Amino acid sequence: MKNIIWCVAMAVLMSNVDAAAPNPVGHAVDQPAQEVVLTKDNWQQFARLQNGVLTISAQVTEIGESCFYGNKQIRVVNFEPGSKLHTIEEHAFGDTLLKGIQLPDSLRTIGNYAFYISTPCTIEFGPNSQIKFVDTYTFVNPSTVIVYSDQVRHTIFSANWANTLNAGEYRKAIPPKMIQRKP
Repeated sequence: MKNIIWCVAMAVLMSNVDAAAPNPVGHAVDQPAQEVVLTKDNWQQFARLQNGVLTISAQVTEIGESCFYGNKQIRVVNFEPGSKLHTIEEHAFGDTLLKGIQLPDSLRTIGNYAFYISTPCTIEFGPNSQIKFVDTYTFVNPSTVIVYSDQVRHTIFSANWANTLNAGEYRKAIPPKMIQRKP
């Protein structure tokens, strides 16, 4: 009888354990990954800008709308190894002096005018890119060079983007010679 009461008491105690708290053995309970969205107000907590190089923390999952818009100090963007970035929102790097960025493979979505810049810039997709959607007018500067590997070509040029790429208006934005394959 004591064993049954003890088992019931343990079951009640275990059902009241908070998922965020350590379990009774002292090991942490797995939690869903926390979303970290960079904004104009918080970006300095998760990124550092030094000598024109912006380095973004691996824990950042999204770069919010207009996050770095108008920041004339940014020349190059680097991501820490193991980046969890999945989204770059509209105008995120708009009106910057960005010259180069190698996008992390974890990136899946890029919003309108995300790279609306007036300086020559190289934007590189990694060979294992998970990109699923590139919005229209993402790369508006005619001197932007987009570098990609054949393995990810079909996803970089999503149906929506490919249709606008074939439109005369968009050809002016990204001349075909500016899109390069990696060897």
